[in-house]
Amino acid sequence: EPVLAHLHALSDELNRRDEEQAWFRHQLEQHQQVAERLQSENIYLRRENACLRFQMAEFQRDEVRCQLQDIKIKFGQLAEEHKLACDERDQLKGIVQAMKTLVKENPEHGVNGFV
Repeated sequence: EPVLAHLHALSDELNRRDEEQAWFRHQLEQHQQVAERLQSENIYLRRENACLRFQMAEFQRDEVRCQLQDIKIKFGQLAEEHKLACDERDQLKGIVQAMKTLVKENPEHGVNGFV
């Protein structure tokens, strides 16, 4: 009878270990399924992120293009202002030179001093 009790105890232990092993196998299968799903999702996310980075680069390029266009317009305005200022300066220099010449040729007009 002690041998029979020992055999029952061994049988119970084997059954417990079989149940434990089945539980671990089940856990392993679940973790493998989750890992496969995550790997698949990661592939999708990498593709999606690449597309989003490309779109972001396009937006940034368009933004820089608009800024460059604004700078070109501003440069054109500044160039036109510069040309007008130079033309005005040249006209004023011509007027001042004409006044100097007038004073030299007609000193009586230079009393109030154009020069």
